[in-house]
This record gives sequence, C-alpha cells and structure tokens, in this order.
Amino acid sequence: QGGPEQQSHRWPRMQGMADGCRVVAAAIASAPSLPCSCREMLAAAVDVSLGVLRHDRDGRQAAVVGFIGETLAQRKAELTEKMDLAEAATRDARARAAEAQSSAGMRVEEAGRAQAAAREVLDSHR
Repeated sequence: QGGPEQQSHRWPRMQGMADGCRVVAAAIASAPSLPCSCREMLAAAVDVSLGVLRHDRDGRQAAVVGFIGETLAQRKAELTEKMDLAEAATRDARARAAEAQSSAGMRVEEAGRAQAAAREVLDSHR
C-alpha cells in the first residue's frame, strides 16, 4: 500500500485511468454497430477489465479488453467513414457554390453588356 508519499504519486495515475475508463465506456455506449445489451455489458465491464493493470488481469479480463479494442476499432472506422462522407459533401457543396457564384457573375456581365447595347440603341435613336 505504501506511505502517504507513495500513494500521492499513484493517485493522479489512478485518476487518469478512471477518467480514461469513463471515456472508453462512453465510446462503447455510442457504438451503433453493437446490440444494446452488448454495449451495456462492455461499458459496464470497462472498469473491471481495462481499469486493471495489464499484468494483474486474468484471462476473462484480458478477453473483455480484446472485445473492447475490437469495438473501439470498429467505432473508429465508422466515425472515419462518416467524417469522410461529410468532408466529401462539404467539398461538393463548396464546388457547387463556386460554380453558382461564377455563373451568377457571368449573368451579371451579360446583363451589363445587354444594358450597354440597349443604351447604344436608345442613344442612336435620339
């Protein structure tokens, strides 16, 4: 267990682990590719598996950590795909906006030329 000095050095590390476990549990809970019961089971098991130091884990805890890793990898792939689709949609929208702006600019120029031509015709008939 150690004295107060040793425990004070361990506390931030333990707190960081607890914070990390909360983040992992939240990521698992938001994984739509898993059935609700699986998400709940894995999220509930984070503290007692991933929250245990690697060399202190038994076989079941190690297996759960493996499942958590697979789930997070799949979640990352899902989010990466969504982000890629969103970026592609953004690029497409920007391209369409630039095209529309260019087209509008050309129409304004055409209207200006038509107006100038109409003025010339009017001026020539005065």
